[in-house]
Amino acid sequence: MATPDYVLEEDYSHWINGRDQVLLKAGTFVRPIEFKYLPAEIRKEVGNEFVASMGTILFCYTSVGIISIPKSIVRKL
Repeated sequence: MATPDYVLEEDYSHWINGRDQVLLKAGTFVRPIEFKYLPAEIRKEVGNEFVASMGTILFCYTSVGIISIPKSIVRKL
């Protein structure tokens, strides 16, 4: 399996299920995923909110699952 070629430039804190907070450290590998390839339950959950913020948010595969991350802190190696 190929190593993701995108990393976080700074620490990023994310809430999972609204109650568990995880911290992804700067340098963590992530792999962006196109909206059309997201699982149906995630597309349904984010709906129009994501469409309004498409220019600033990426969905990425991470070590904790698929999460939304600001584009400004993701860098291609």
